[in-house]
Amino acid sequence: MAEYLPETVAWLQRWGFCWKCKKRGFWPWTLSGHHLVRGTAKHKDDIKTIVILCPWCHMGDEHGTTDKCLGLLGSLVLKKRYDPANYDLSHVNAIRCRGPDAIQEAEVDAESQRMEELGL
Repeated sequence: MAEYLPETVAWLQRWGFCWKCKKRGFWPWTLSGHHLVRGTAKHKDDIKTIVILCPWCHMGDEHGTTDKCLGLLGSLVLKKRYDPANYDLSHVNAIRCRGPDAIQEAEVDAESQRMEELGL
């Protein structure tokens, strides 16, 4: 398990459910932080780039080979839905070394609508 700064640990511990499937749990035993941007070890404590998932949704879906992967857009929807205070699309675009509008708010909103229609 990665060693996080105390403020990151406090943020991770405040969540009691998987943002995707709603299973109840506790970090770090039954919930984990999924980083929105791959290869961001230097940004591991950046809570603007973390969503909370259970092991099945995290390793099984987001890092696995299932067709249930939400991908970046779906993860951004979860971030906006459950942690709006730390949702920052331009920050995610910047960390991904893309332009500030590489992913636009309209895309996140459209994905949110699609997920709601699917009951996610």
